[in-house]
Amino acid sequence: MENAPTPNPPDNTNEISRLEKKINNLTERIISLENKLEKLESKEKINLYGTTGKILKTSEDFKQLFSFISNGNERQFRLLYSPTLDTNTKEDFHKNCDNKGSTIVLVETSNGRRFGGFTSLSWKSNDQWVNDPCACIFSFDNHKKYKLLLPQYSYYGGPGYGPHFGFCDQLGFYNHGGSTGFLDTIHNANFGTKTYDITSIEEITLTSTYIMNKFEVYQVL
Repeated sequence: MENAPTPNPPDNTNEISRLEKKINNLTERIISLENKLEKLESKEKINLYGTTGKILKTSEDFKQLFSFISNGNERQFRLLYSPTLDTNTKEDFHKNCDNKGSTIVLVETSNGRRFGGFTSLSWKSNDQWVNDPCACIFSFDNHKKYKLLLPQYSYYGGPGYGPHFGFCDQLGFYNHGGSTGFLDTIHNANFGTKTYDITSIEEITLTSTYIMNKFEVYQVL
């Protein structure tokens, strides 16, 4: 009896080609998602050493910051708001920074002065002062943390303002005089009330008002 002919193996070339294309498409999607995740992580959790932060650059900068807010203990941070990543408006500040717990506000002016403020409680948009005994304002140029004198006026949670430290005569960012975003500071209004132990804002900024060059708000983790 003659042996039956051996059948030819099926031609799977098209199927292999289809699977290779599918794998390539999946690989491209994974790379795209990884790139998006990397961008998100750059804003999500930041230890300020060697990161995308633009204001503090040296180890001495960070040592000063840690001495101001945590008795010298290193902390980690998550970037909440920066006009270079978000819009420079009080609305965007509150959208990104309200109800986030402890925060630091960092500022660099057009004349190179660097300063900021710390809160241990959340920013709000309820038009009320926050009583935060741990709040402070500080100056990197003066190497100084300014003592809080009136905790009941530590900072103000107002939707019409950006970060606002102290009653009338202290440090605040808000739309004023037709300026774009919040580029002005509240100077010493001579109301006789000092929330922080500072003679006037000129002690930090050298001028009664200033143009804000860089501005960053971080959540303290």
